[in-house]
Amino acid sequence: MVHQAEARVGAIMRSQKPDPSDMRADDGGEHIGFDLVEVARMREMLVRWGSRLLVRVLTPAERAYVEGKRDPAPHLAGMVAAKEACFKALGLGPAQGVGWHDIAIGHSPMGAPLVTVSGGARQAMAALGGRNMAVSISHERSVAGAIAVLLRV
Repeated sequence: MVHQAEARVGAIMRSQKPDPSDMRADDGGEHIGFDLVEVARMREMLVRWGSRLLVRVLTPAERAYVEGKRDPAPHLAGMVAAKEACFKALGLGPAQGVGWHDIAIGHSPMGAPLVTVSGGARQAMAALGGRNMAVSISHERSVAGAIAVLLRV
């Protein structure tokens, strides 16, 4: 595991994508990510950047979901927290080649959040021995939180 951490940190410091072969599936560790996002911060960013923010961090389906809400800020905060939690579970993020659109948050018919991964996120997940990701999202008036777990089954 030390080799993996050194490879990831070294890649970050060199501003390069880490080599997926440095992330062995037999690392034996659990891959869990957690994140909190302030709703007020998302509201400020929406005012400042508008649709450019949504286009940058959300897929078209995610944008439609968020824009369809009376108050989009808490839902945007929840989506961003979920994506950040997924990045953390993978040990990578936008700076390391896993893009915002590589992780998509949808919903089951019952409303439960579902994660779909593609591109760099799919590569990283496979390198870690993952087959799927699970996420839980919660938001209150001032903060949204999410936890993501890499599943090997």
